[in-house]
Amino acid sequence: NLFVEVYSLPVQMMLFASYMCTGTMTFFALLNHNKASKSSLTARRLSARYTVAKHYQIKENLLVFGMLRKISLPGAVAALPAFLFFSLYLFFPSHDLVNLFSVALFDLHVSL
Repeated sequence: NLFVEVYSLPVQMMLFASYMCTGTMTFFALLNHNKASKSSLTARRLSARYTVAKHYQIKENLLVFGMLRKISLPGAVAALPAFLFFSLYLFFPSHDLVNLFSVALFDLHVSL
């Protein structure tokens, strides 16, 4: 059944991991693009193409990216153990001890 294959937990975990990688790469690409735009705007400050609104928008973007960078790394580090415990549970279905231990550690990590 296609519905079961698409909405199975291993598929969701793989999609989540790919979304995280794609999002991280996009985040840093936009950050570098804004830094390059800011440096090019400061170099063109005396030309006719310089706009104050664009300068302040890029400055605000860089401030938001800086804030997101400060909170995203601790959030990812905090979510990593739960992701690993859940991965253990999914990839070792025939081992009862590993399954029970990973569920217990997952519940402990989530409750903390």
